[in-house]
Amino acid sequence: MSTMLQRMKERVQARTPQFERDYSIHAFWNLKFGSSSTFRLLPFNDPFSQGFWTEKVMLPMQFTDPNDPTKIIKFLAPCREMYDRSNKCPVLVPVRELYAEAKELKNTGNTKEAKKLEGIAGFHWKKPTFYYQGFVIKSGMAEDETPENPIRVFPFNKQIHGKIYSSVFENEEDPYETLPCGEFTMDDVTALLGDDEVDMSIFDGYNFIVKKNQQGEYAEWVSGSQWTKSQTPLTDEQLAALAQYGLHDLTLRLPARPSDDQYEVLAEMMNISVQRQLTGAEGVWNPEWEELGFKPLRQRGDKGNAAPASTPAKSEGSTTKIADEGEGTGDALSRLKAKRGKAAPAPEETVEETVDEAVTEVADEAESPAEVAAAAADETVPEKAGATGVSDLAAKIKSRVSKGKQTA
Repeated sequence: MSTMLQRMKERVQARTPQFERDYSIHAFWNLKFGSSSTFRLLPFNDPFSQGFWTEKVMLPMQFTDPNDPTKIIKFLAPCREMYDRSNKCPVLVPVRELYAEAKELKNTGNTKEAKKLEGIAGFHWKKPTFYYQGFVIKSGMAEDETPENPIRVFPFNKQIHGKIYSSVFENEEDPYETLPCGEFTMDDVTALLGDDEVDMSIFDGYNFIVKKNQQGEYAEWVSGSQWTKSQTPLTDEQLAALAQYGLHDLTLRLPARPSDDQYEVLAEMMNISVQRQLTGAEGVWNPEWEELGFKPLRQRGDKGNAAPASTPAKSEGSTTKIADEGEGTGDALSRLKAKRGKAAPAPEETVEETVDEAVTEVADEAESPAEVAAAAADETVPEKAGATGVSDLAAKIKSRVSKGKQTA
């Protein structure tokens, strides 16, 4: 029997893709309550965020498992605004309509129904992950394994990113004359090691402390997270690591941009997911979506951490127009399949998808539907960044924030 089981195990392993864990990720969310980690962030020049981070924006959806109606299937769709903010993402059309209707219901005094719609819209709203990189100066938790390259990647949630951004760019006292992570490029590192004269002050920077506090039963990351009060230079070991490994290209953390045809299918999928929660429709996952490259995040039973699918939230006076299930759905799917001629292979689930879910769930724990609705109503479309230096990026961001305050 042991030989037979071994052969079965080998056959299963041969069919199952093997994944390597990405040890460059520092899983800060595993900190215990009251613990903290200290990081030295590095100045990555992101061409789109105009900052030293890269923003990944995903849109969550949920469907009923076609093989087991008691289970749900989760899926994350890449928001088109992550790649191009000149036009709004077509996948978010029904979500924005829900927010608009909720606003109308509030104006008529129907706050109960408005809150229900905001809850459904908030569940489907943009879930960002902000990728930073740097050195772990002090870790508040044990790690199974650390990589040879000490330059780590930090997928911060919205709470931590908001603390970093507001501290640097929205503080009226403006304590930072330069970016707190330093204002150097890899060319400066190369020049330094090549015995060229380099202004060493460009390598000075502040450490950032990420602290996990408890708020009720959830994690809270704002009150204890902060920049240190004094600057420190990069050590010889850190400079040597930069010279040896270079900076991570954080833009590679973004998923491949779907085609316009694929976004049509994603828009139909969002309609089905929204209707599942809005009207109590089945909202069954279509296996053909996987053939077109849309692989679900994971499959497990619904533990109540998402908006319910069985209780319709729509009132008699509700005016949001969502297509009936089956009506119009599948049109884009059929067109895309016909255009391709044959089904595309479905990409395998990656470690990054698991990271996305962990980080965004931590961030959303402290967010109420009303807060998400307010953020959705206060959307802005930043200008697309050009190829500028880090110092120029800081100036541009501060200028944009200043102009925003003047016009408010």
